[in-house]
Amino acid sequence: MTDSKPLTEDEIKLYDRQIRLWGVKAQGDVRNSHILVINLTSVGVEVCKNLVLGGIGSLTIVDGSKVIDQDLNVNFFLDETQVGQFKLEACKSRIRDLNPRVELDTETRDWTSIVNLEEFITRFSLVVATGVCESEIVRLNGLTRRLGIPFYCSGTHGLYGYIFADLIAHQSNVKYDSQSSKKVGPIDPVSSITSVKEIKENDTQTQCCTIRNEFRPFDQLSGKFLKQKYPSTKKQIKKICTLLPAILALLKLPSYLNKLTEDVDVSANELQKQTLKVLSQLKLPQEIALKNPETITNLARQAYCEYQPVSSILGGALSQDIINYIVKNELPINNITVLDGYSDEMPVYTL
Repeated sequence: MTDSKPLTEDEIKLYDRQIRLWGVKAQGDVRNSHILVINLTSVGVEVCKNLVLGGIGSLTIVDGSKVIDQDLNVNFFLDETQVGQFKLEACKSRIRDLNPRVELDTETRDWTSIVNLEEFITRFSLVVATGVCESEIVRLNGLTRRLGIPFYCSGTHGLYGYIFADLIAHQSNVKYDSQSSKKVGPIDPVSSITSVKEIKENDTQTQCCTIRNEFRPFDQLSGKFLKQKYPSTKKQIKKICTLLPAILALLKLPSYLNKLTEDVDVSANELQKQTLKVLSQLKLPQEIALKNPETITNLARQAYCEYQPVSSILGGALSQDIINYIVKNELPINNITVLDGYSDEMPVYTL
């Protein structure tokens, strides 16, 4: 990890706007972070851009793929002269130019080829993986859990996408209007207020609450929290979108990462079967899949298609959550959010 050291005068001037938001100490925590990004997908590109501009201390990117024509539509670090080159070799100088103060390291190989992956991951304070399938998520998340390192993963499929977070256990500070009358105690099954402090800001009385969130690894996702939140079957069918189990089902199918769009072949029928299986595993009603079958059809047709506006939204939300985690501000995603570009919705679910 990056050595802990105070911000310089130049850094305080450079990050003045951010420091006004969360203070010098918090910006110092950002600068002292060492983040690993696995796979420079379109979402990965957005995350790297945002974190580098935000002033993280060190960024390591691992990607062994080569540039193909369709990457030019979703990766603003590339141009047509770089088709056929290793993606990281083509991008790294432009990433570095965004903020030369950030220590940038690149590994031009597939992350699965790293011989001692666990030892490699110990170098980082946070891990982000994009474009990974279920078996890869479980493997990476298993390692980060064992090492006590927070983990995010994300992916985009046309007008759809998701973010999953396992921050293990995390405390953050959230401010509320004093009229909300927050008290120490549980909020829901996964979060609780551990302290409440009355403060005055700009002549307004405010409650500053410290909130603890508990997370679960990906292989322990469960529908029990949704069933507690929505006790009746009718409410579950109404409140839980079809996209949630459909995204989880798609992650179970063979990956087409870095394949040409025309070579991607995801069967809508197979995806629907897998979606119903996911709902059975979560012990949630099958009607959640059946109420909106066009979502499953569209997701199958758009699987592994990267669309820059969607990647920008997902990458922005993911980057913001990472920064909030580091500076301990606001409530983090706990633990999965899905983006539906058709309905312009991005609900967060606790599984």
